[in-house]
Amino acid sequence: GERKAFAIGAATGAGVLAAVTVWRALRSRGGRPKRSLLHHLDARATRYNSSNRPAQAALRFRSHGSGPSDGASVATADDSDPRHRIFQVVLTGGPCAGKSSAMEFLAERLREMAFDVYLVPEVPTLLLNGGCVYPGLDGGERLVTFEASLIELQLQMEQTFYNVARSTGRPSVILYDRGLLDVAAYLPRALWNNVLNYNQWVRDGMLGVLERYDLILHLVTAANGAEKHFLQHGEAANDVSLQQARELDSKIHSSYQGHPHHHVVDNSTDFPRKLERVFEFLLDMIRRSSIDVQ
Repeated sequence: GERKAFAIGAATGAGVLAAVTVWRALRSRGGRPKRSLLHHLDARATRYNSSNRPAQAALRFRSHGSGPSDGASVATADDSDPRHRIFQVVLTGGPCAGKSSAMEFLAERLREMAFDVYLVPEVPTLLLNGGCVYPGLDGGERLVTFEASLIELQLQMEQTFYNVARSTGRPSVILYDRGLLDVAAYLPRALWNNVLNYNQWVRDGMLGVLERYDLILHLVTAANGAEKHFLQHGEAANDVSLQQARELDSKIHSSYQGHPHHHVVDNSTDFPRKLERVFEFLLDMIRRSSIDVQ
């Protein structure tokens, strides 16, 4: 399901990546933003950096196969060889957007191109299916712990899949069923700031999102442009109304604003063509990476 336990009415997380971009740009010039969505993160990260430790610690992955910056020992071929590149791609969007179908479609196409493909499942679904209970928006510290733990698990899963892919020395694509910033769309802003400041691991992980993901593919919910399909298949399954799905889709889109490769795939075509358009964005990214593809 599409995280049906989460209330969406008061959720916001607009422009998280945009805020990170501003934060990093101003930090590089010695300045600081006056106040942003990440202002608590900014203050604590500044104090952390003053201790002469790396600004981006163990979980700051670098895109295109350069790996974690903590010097983790992983047996691998030369990462500078474009044939060994690892692409990290997030599939996101509102309820009933076609993410699961898109992941299967992309995996089949990529394997035909001789890529190793890794499918990373949606973390909130793992928690809920495993017996974890969402505390609700009035859950206080329990909710902060739940969401911060969700992010920690997401970070660990991303690192684990990356390390395994890197160890093979083969060209690989890691497909994430939602990314780190999807969490922001399900939380009020004040609570999101609390989650960001849960610990240094979470803070550093969130500051590394610009470099971690090579491509963000936002599949628009069927509630916007394919309403008939949503009413037949999505409303009951996801426990959200047409309007709620549209609002959530917009908030998720806003959470990734600022990423240089953030693409929207709407419902202006039929669904098979929608899947083809998703693949075209991915194929274009691979071609621009200097890997020869058919």
